[in-house]
This record gives sequence, C-alpha cells and structure tokens, in this order.
Amino acid sequence: TLEITEGETKTITASVNPSETEVTWESSNKQVATVSNGTVTAVAAGSATITATAGDKTATCEVTVKAATIAVTGVTLSSTTLDLTVGGENGSLTATVIPSNATDQNITWASSAPNVATVSNGIVTAVAAGTADITATVGGKTATCIVTVKPSIAITATPESIAAGSNISLSAAVTGGTATSYTWTIAAKEGTLPTICGTDGTATVSTTGATPGTYTVTLKVMINNKEYTVTKDISVK
Repeated sequence: TLEITEGETKTITASVNPSETEVTWESSNKQVATVSNGTVTAVAAGSATITATAGDKTATCEVTVKAATIAVTGVTLSSTTLDLTVGGENGSLTATVIPSNATDQNITWASSAPNVATVSNGIVTAVAAGTADITATVGGKTATCIVTVKPSIAITATPESIAAGSNISLSAAVTGGTATSYTWTIAAKEGTLPTICGTDGTATVSTTGATPGTYTVTLKVMINNKEYTVTKDISVK
C-alpha cells in the first residue's frame, strides 16, 4: 500500500527472481496515479492499483492519493465600513477567500461589541448606538468591517396639521440608546412663529397668532455622549 498527496512522486521497487527479468508497470486509474519504471506520480485524489508484471507473475500496490492542501493567503470583505440604524434593515457582508480554491473555506464571524451589533453568516444586526468591528476569519487570515450604529429617533406630532390658535403635542421615541438631553427648536419663518416648549422627550407647540404655513421642528438628542438630530414638519392653517 502507498499513500501519496497530489503532485508528489514516490518510487516502488520490484524484486524479481531471476533479477534480469524485465518488469512492466501499469496503473489501473491513470486519472488518479501514473507509473513509470516504478515511479508513481499522484495526479488527483482517489485510488488506483499499481501492477508490476514480470513474465507471468504479478505484484500489486494499492495507492491512495490525498488532495493537496492549498493554504489560505488572505480574505476580503465586500465592505470595510457599514452604517446601520437600530430597527432598520440589516447589513450584509460577503467574505471572499484567497485563493478561491483554498482547502479551508470555513469562515468564522465575530463582533467586537455584540451589545452594539451582532453578526451571523455575514448578516449584521444593529443592537444599540456605538461602533463594532465585524471580523471574518479563515485559515488564520482576518478581514474587518467597522460598523457604526445610530439609534432610531422618531418624532410624533399630534396632530401634524392644525388651525392657528391650538397646540400641537410632540413626543420623541428613542430606540437603541439612552437619551440624556433633548433640545427642541422650530425653524424661522417670516411673520409670526409658533412657540415651542420642551426640555425632555415631549414638547408643546403653541400656534396662537402664528402665520399659516409649514414649519420644521428640529430635535437634538444626546445619546451615549453623541448628538443626533431629527426633524419633523408641522402645518399651521
């Protein structure tokens, strides 16, 4: 018996009596292994029987060829940066192994901050505001994508449109972080502006005496020591 790896050669010696007898060599499967004067060359993974014939006598060797191991030289990701919002669409990363025919194709995914973003088979899910490194590792090689997660901030206006003289209630819903401060403002416009009052997640817009038109409410929220800004249009008739 003989075990050999693709691309390798090994020599089998035939002992013949009488020694001057001519020996011929043959392989049962030349797609797997070839033989010449006892030198066996591995062609592809599989098995073959090598036969030595001298006169009417034969001897055989069962050859098993193992696939050659092709080392991973690198890995790349489809994106090196990714911006996500909590509650929004998931991100998708594709890892490419170099070379493409490397023996090891088993990619391991990991997140440096699972409390910010998780990853499973290249699908990245935003959890909370912050940053996380998503890594793909194969064959000792690693590629990284920096993921930035923004919180989800939504303003609700009740109602969104109202006749001058009434109030509009505003509320902010924050997902993916803890807000530590809220700053409400309303866009400038010619004529008389509505007034706005609010220092936390709620505010009231007074439209008494306001000039009819569309106004933009801006909310700045401090979350995890970073400021985020969202807007909402309201209408005064």
